[in-house]
Amino acid sequence: MVHNEPEFEVEAVLKSRQLRGRKQEYLVKWKGYHPIEASWVNESDMEHAQEAIKEFHTRPVKKKRRT
Repeated sequence: MVHNEPEFEVEAVLKSRQLRGRKQEYLVKWKGYHPIEASWVNESDMEHAQEAIKEFHTRPVKKKRRT
């Protein structure tokens, strides 16, 4: 519980995006939930998931395939 609300556990960060005003968001895969239920979360709301963010930024980047 954080601030009297349940806290969901981050399993992995899948993607990131930068919004206007330089706000960063991460697409989060929640532990115990199907990947289709992943959601975008503001970086400021991920204070308890710093390890997942670090892992995301240090993993190798996949190259896009040309079609």
